[in-house]
Amino acid sequence: MSFSHAPPVTTVGWYPGTMDQRLQPRRPLLRVALAGGRATWHVAVRWAVIGCAALAALLMATERHRVCDAWGSCDASDWGEPHTLASDVGALPFVMLALVVALQLAGYRRGLLGGVLSALSAALAAVVALGVAALAHFLSHVDGGGGAVLLTFLTFGLAVAQLVLEPILFVGMRRALERDDPRFPRAAVVAR
Repeated sequence: MSFSHAPPVTTVGWYPGTMDQRLQPRRPLLRVALAGGRATWHVAVRWAVIGCAALAALLMATERHRVCDAWGSCDASDWGEPHTLASDVGALPFVMLALVVALQLAGYRRGLLGGVLSALSAALAAVVALGVAALAHFLSHVDGGGGAVLLTFLTFGLAVAQLVLEPILFVGMRRALERDDPRFPRAAVVAR
C-alpha cells in the first residue's frame, strides 16, 4: 500500500488539530460580512427600529390625551385637562428610546455578535420604555394618546424580530459564500 495518494495533512489557522487539506474548515460566523439582499434586510430592519423609536419619542412629547379616574362611566366633569405623556412619566422613556437609537447605530456594521447584542439591548430598553408609557394610566380611562404606546410596542417588536433575524442572515451568508467558493466542498468539516 502506497501513501502517495493520501491527501496532504496540515494544521490550519484557528483549528488546533490536523485535517485533510481537501476539506476546509467552515468560516467562523463572527468573521462573515453580509452582502447583497441579506445586507439590505439587515439595514432595513435596523433603520425601522430607529424610525419607530424616534417617532415614539416625538409622540410622547407632542400627543395629547385626557384621563378619567372614575370607576364607572365618565361624565364631562370627570375628565382631566389634556396633557402629554411626557408630563406623566418624565424623562425615562425618552432616555430608553434614545438608548435604542444609540444601540442600533453602534451595532450597525459590527458583525453577528455586535448585531445580536445591539438588538437584545435595544429590545430591553424598548420594553422598559413601553412599560413606563403603558402603565402611566393603567387603571384609568384614557381619551387619545395611544400612538406613542403603539409605536413603542412596535419598536420592541421590531427589535425582537431583529434579534431572531440577525443569526439567520449570517448563517445564510456563510452558506452562500461556501456554495460559491470552489475551495469549500459540500462536506466541509466543523470538528474532527
